[in-house]
Amino acid sequence: MKPKDRHFSLIAEIFRQRPHLVFFALAALQAVIIIPLTAFRVVSAPLSSAWPLGTWHAHEMIFGFALAVMGGYFAGKYSPRQAVFLAASWILARAAVAGAYETGGGLALFAGLYPALLFVFAGLPILKAAKTLRNATFGIILGALALVDIGLLVGFSSQSIVSNPALGRMGLLLIVMMSFAMGGRITAAAASGAHQAMGRKLVKAAQIPLERAGLLLLIGLAVLLSGDFPAAWISLLSLSLAAITGARLWRWQFWKLRDASVLGLHAGFLWLIVGFTLIGVQPILPGLSVTDALHGLAIGAVGTFTLTVMTRVILQKARRDISFPSIMVRSVGAANLAALFRVVAFTSDRSDVYLILAADAWTLAWSLFLVFLMTSAKGPAEQKYPK
Repeated sequence: MKPKDRHFSLIAEIFRQRPHLVFFALAALQAVIIIPLTAFRVVSAPLSSAWPLGTWHAHEMIFGFALAVMGGYFAGKYSPRQAVFLAASWILARAAVAGAYETGGGLALFAGLYPALLFVFAGLPILKAAKTLRNATFGIILGALALVDIGLLVGFSSQSIVSNPALGRMGLLLIVMMSFAMGGRITAAAASGAHQAMGRKLVKAAQIPLERAGLLLLIGLAVLLSGDFPAAWISLLSLSLAAITGARLWRWQFWKLRDASVLGLHAGFLWLIVGFTLIGVQPILPGLSVTDALHGLAIGAVGTFTLTVMTRVILQKARRDISFPSIMVRSVGAANLAALFRVVAFTSDRSDVYLILAADAWTLAWSLFLVFLMTSAKGPAEQKYPK
């Protein structure tokens, strides 16, 4: 077999047996590229130049990076052929967003194809199979993300991809909502199993009432942040979310656990608490904007959740032990360090230094993940997908 044929055969096998690896790799590559590039531009040149990198960064981290992670997580919902269409539409979207600056926005609408297809291929099957509103949560969020992205791209102007900051915040909070719901269910199962392995029983680990209350508060927070509402209302909802998230974390009794694959999930919830608290106290902290607080929430919570969840999925699909290898312990640790540096940058006189440190730590985290992903790709597939 010729080398070219072997390459095509390998790619076909991955799409047929392990499509999640494709989307996780795309997400990781984007994570490695975007954050360092943005941080360098922040400290070296104003963002009001002809190429508005900051707005590109915001759109691509929400609808490129985070949705690529979801494409991998929900890969079991669609066929290999649909996976190819999804991956191609994701790449087309990244090229369309970049090319839109040169064409006055004419290509921007192509960027909405991937979120729409992800909803059709993964979100709709979830909604059709759901027997309760709770079971439909992920499908509803995927549909909302597609609608928000279409709204952003329809309103695109020659100056900015994210033409409506309110919709941009709503998109980020939908990602946080997915982390809160999906991360909570994965954490509940993982924590329960870890406690059981140590001879203990975790009572009512799912915490359905707390999950429901948190999702309702997140919807309210998204509405408040999209309009001109009193800061006191935003603070009340944010601090309530911090309290609910703290209650969930406390009931999982994380301090009794030692498994890094489970503690990484708990770290994501800890960063949710930090982010919600920062939003809540933002009105009384000089120099801290809502955007800064949302950045802390995204880097800490979403970054930690995505790394931990993707690693667990890869190990499960490869039929390997869920215990994290040392490279992923370092990766998750670097992601937490990146979030810490980003929070310190809010109040430091040398914010440029801490931004660079945060970008370096983030790049290290995702570079280590890419190494882990490439070595893990050799493992057997857990499931065969229909042709």
